[in-house]
Amino acid sequence: MTDVAIPRFKPGVRLSPRSNGREATLNAPERVLVLDQIAEAIVSRIDGKSDAEAIARELCVYFQAPYDTVIADVKEFLGELAAKGYVTL
Repeated sequence: MTDVAIPRFKPGVRLSPRSNGREATLNAPERVLVLDQIAEAIVSRIDGKSDAEAIARELCVYFQAPYDTVIADVKEFLGELAAKGYVTL
């Protein structure tokens, strides 16, 4: 995966954000992925327009973390989501 890959949800996939004490989830046909805070922060920025680099730069500011660490984590997680069929890159 490259820094300029633009993630998009596959048809039928949607984010259910954290609310009322419930954890955030990524819902797809016949499966649910529970998201921790970092995963939710990444997934909530998938808009079909922002590439991995743009997502990472936003998260650097949000988490006050170094870009090299964040982009590596974003690319790894998006790659896992693609392998599990939640997104296309």
